[in-house]
Order: sequence, then structure tokens, then C-alpha cells
Amino acid sequence: MTGIVLRPVLFLDVDGVLNSAKWFASQGPMSPTEVDPRAVRRVQRIIAKTGARIVLSSSWRGSTELEEKLRVAGVPIDDVTPRHRDRSRGYEIAAWLAAHPDVSNYAILDDDADAGDFAQSGRFIRCYWRSGMYGKHERAVLAALGYENGQAGDQR
Repeated sequence: MTGIVLRPVLFLDVDGVLNSAKWFASQGPMSPTEVDPRAVRRVQRIIAKTGARIVLSSSWRGSTELEEKLRVAGVPIDDVTPRHRDRSRGYEIAAWLAAHPDVSNYAILDDDADAGDFAQSGRFIRCYWRSGMYGKHERAVLAALGYENGQAGDQR
């Protein structure tokens, strides 16, 4: 494997990251699989700057409707974390990492505190259901993935 550079991984949640109570309130009634275009642009910039692969860790993983909406929006899902009944999301992320020992550069973007269980220091970036993903979260993911040379885009 000499000379092979693996792409970093972004473990991505949906509720509280790509959508939020604040965004839903501004839009009126809609499907819970809808996503905030500003949050999607932030994830797209992360992918563009770092080459990150997206591993969906959301409880929505496996929803073909959501995965298709994300793909069409420009956020391709490369994989999903396994489901472990009665275990934390952090445990599921740790299980995915254990099954992919070649991955060492990753970040977790989630609103559930337990998603950070087992994470290396600085790898868990927490958003909140009430407000979703902001520019500061984008910058924190970029820093966790080793991107130090640029400013994240639009601020909220």
C-alpha cells in the first residue's frame, strides 16, 4: 500500500445537521427527509476541499428517498454505518472504523452527543437540532480533516 493516500471520511448525520428545527420552521410543512440547501453547500465544500468520502451515520441511513435526495443535491453517500441495536451511534461509527482499519483520517458531524463516543480527540463536531450546521461546524470539520489553508464559506 505504499504511496496510496486514502481519502478522509466524514460520518454524516441528517437531523440536526442537514436540517434543523429552525430551518423547518422557516419552510412550513414538508417531508422530514428534506435538507437545508445552506447545510448541503457546506458539506459540498468540505468534499471539494478535502476529497472526503461520506459515510451516512444518521438514523435515516437506508432510506432510498433520502440517499437519492442527497445524491441529487451533490452529497454522494459512499457507505453507511452498521446498525447495532441498543448501541450508541458512536459505537456504530467505531464498528465501521474497525472494519476499515486503513481509515485514520475522519470527522464525525452529528447532533447526538453519543456519536462522539469512542472518537479520537477533535474528530467529533457537534451541531444542534435546534439550529443545524453553521459555518463554524464546517471550519471545525475542515480542521479535523487537516485542511488548514482556507476559510469556510457563507456564515449564518
